[in-house]
Amino acid sequence: MEIFQKVISVLAFLSIGFSLAEVYLTMNPIWKRKHERVVAESQSVTGNLLSFTIGTIFAINSLFTKEYVSFIDNILFNGLAFFYILVGMSLWVPGERKKGFWTLIKEALNFETKAAGD
Repeated sequence: MEIFQKVISVLAFLSIGFSLAEVYLTMNPIWKRKHERVVAESQSVTGNLLSFTIGTIFAINSLFTKEYVSFIDNILFNGLAFFYILVGMSLWVPGERKKGFWTLIKEALNFETKAAGD
């Protein structure tokens, strides 16, 4: 049983690399087109805020329980959710850059509310 636990521990540690690859492969196509309004409007700011909040809670819990592999995994996916929030706010869309952070968030949430009614 002890060997099995060590094998699982090593595999869990190696999974950080797989998570990093997943975050990169998910983020890369969006990164190239983050300045396009259509791409910004396709991101759910509300969904990603929820994901970020839940991920933060799990990351803090992982720190308290000293599960560092889980903590790193949560931080990686929190970074991805945060990136999607910024994209969904139209932060990189030309013409939107002059607006303030909170204005962009409010506009993104209003747009999403209207889109949900369609």
